[in-house]
Amino acid sequence: SSTAADAFFVAFRIPNMQRRVLGDGAVSSAFIPVFAEVLAQNGKQAAQELTANILNILMILLAIASLALFIFSPAVITVFAPGFLDNPEKFKLTVDLTRWMAPYLFFIGLTAFSMGILNSLKVFALPAATPILQNILMIASMIILVPQMEEPIFGLAIGVVIGGALQVLIQLPLIRKKGYGFKKYLRFKQPEVIKIAKLMGPAIFGLAVYEVNLLVDTLLASTLAEGSISYLYYGNRLVQLPLGVFATALAIVLLPTLSRHAAQGELKNLVKTLSFSIRFILFITIPATIGLIILREPIVNTLWERGAFLHTTTQNTAVALLYYSIGLCAFSGIKIIAPAFYSLQDTKTPAKIGIYSMGLNIVLNLILMGPLKHGGLALATSLSALFNVIVLMHYLRKRLG
Repeated sequence: SSTAADAFFVAFRIPNMQRRVLGDGAVSSAFIPVFAEVLAQNGKQAAQELTANILNILMILLAIASLALFIFSPAVITVFAPGFLDNPEKFKLTVDLTRWMAPYLFFIGLTAFSMGILNSLKVFALPAATPILQNILMIASMIILVPQMEEPIFGLAIGVVIGGALQVLIQLPLIRKKGYGFKKYLRFKQPEVIKIAKLMGPAIFGLAVYEVNLLVDTLLASTLAEGSISYLYYGNRLVQLPLGVFATALAIVLLPTLSRHAAQGELKNLVKTLSFSIRFILFITIPATIGLIILREPIVNTLWERGAFLHTTTQNTAVALLYYSIGLCAFSGIKIIAPAFYSLQDTKTPAKIGIYSMGLNIVLNLILMGPLKHGGLALATSLSALFNVIVLMHYLRKRLG
């Protein structure tokens, strides 16, 4: 919960948001239906050309985005952590860390697309395992690089970038083996590319709601007591474990199945598959929610309370964990229900609902952060997610009867 930790978590959250949004379904939700359509109607060569074209376009766009993040880091941090402006040293450290990790934006975007390609080819194990590399590299950097750096936290930033690069490199051999490697092919106006772009825009926004809410939490937490950003980060990390292991993993496998049912007009099978998935995820997340709430302080104590991580830090992190845990079922439900809309090639409805959810989150943040401090920010995120999933279910029932 030191100044360096707050600075790192703000700097890391910006590119990491892209990883979660793109890697957790925005690419697949737009790419898989179109890819499958091209493969079925026009053959493998057309699908290979489409994949190569999107890869080349994506590399150009990601390079521009990474460069822009590097150049405009001060402005970005001013927007996402305005409270740091009162502490010039903390602000400068956050800007420097953001610049160190700007290349991660490039690598993680390619990682997400590689996952989309392999998922389209019904390969799920390798893409699901690649994020483990990120964690391994970050741990290794703490052991090897951090002690060697004049400013230790920069060693962790280097580990983030190396981990992002390895996630791309480990998937490329299998992609090439299946015939979908790099080719000199670039057509911005290819009809399928335009269709994917139109689908992906709302999909990105719909899936980004949770991440944007976390960014809003970070923005407002920067105006609270020092350490508030770290409390929220650590609390959210614990909620991300069951969310990522179960909800995200299930959503990745669920989309191709639902898309196939939708394409074949098998709406009854689509509803049956979706209903089973919802029951399954509730079977996991309800006990997980209860466990995290009851054992929140012992869990945080066991994992982190040592060195500079004091008992007061544990207590404050446990507060964040409590309020984020309340939303675990809702966070998971959104990840499961949204693919049903995407399989029907409807990415606009989740995005529209997401706008309302974000607005509610901002209002609740402003109301709750006064009495509950950083806990109020976490609770607002959970309540807005609950609103999101309820409205999604309402619209889906109207759509499917």
